Amino acid sequence: RTLTDFHAAEPIRLGMPADALRARLRLEPAPFETLLDVWRAENWIFVESGGLVRLPDHDVRFSPAQETAIQKLRGDFAAQPNTPPTVSAARERIGEDVLATLIARGEFVRISSEVMLAPDVFDTWIKFTRATLDAGEDLTVAVLRDHFSTTRRYALDFLERLDALAITRRSGDTRVRGSAPWDRLDQLR
Repeated sequence: RTLTDFHAAEPIRLGMPADALRARLRLEPAPFETLLDVWRAENWIFVESGGLVRLPDHDVRFSPAQETAIQKLRGDFAAQPNTPPTVSAARERIGEDVLATLIARGEFVRISSEVMLAPDVFDTWIKFTRATLDAGEDLTVAVLRDHFSTTRRYALDFLERLDALAITRRSGDTRVRGSAPWDRLDQLR
């Protein structure tokens, strides 16, 4: 009933944060995790990436106006894949909740507070980064910026995110391979 009420009140959200569900049910963490396991096994709920809990029959439905705005945003990402609209520009165009839902569904990869990329573009940037590092070549903000004809802001935010995940490490102006495995990038999806 709690999830049904949540979905009715928040139809464009993919699911309810697990911590919010636990708080509404007034359960301690250990019993709540046990119940989640049982509910998942019985297919009463799904737990999405990021810890969002939803009912199996819940499907996000955007209004026609929201769908139109989303399609235009997707078009802008396709037209300028390496310098797409910023997070704040996307938020202004489609709204915070709609943007959060699209990110949660994996339609965009949020790199920083202001930079996001389409998943295929993100993968291309990762492949280039990995190949450059594996070849022992210098990887700098300028190298990334020039290779993808992007802006310094996008290149810098991307590399700083890799640094924060310990996939790369800054050494002067150059990035070198960090200590974390590449699959740590899954945290961004």
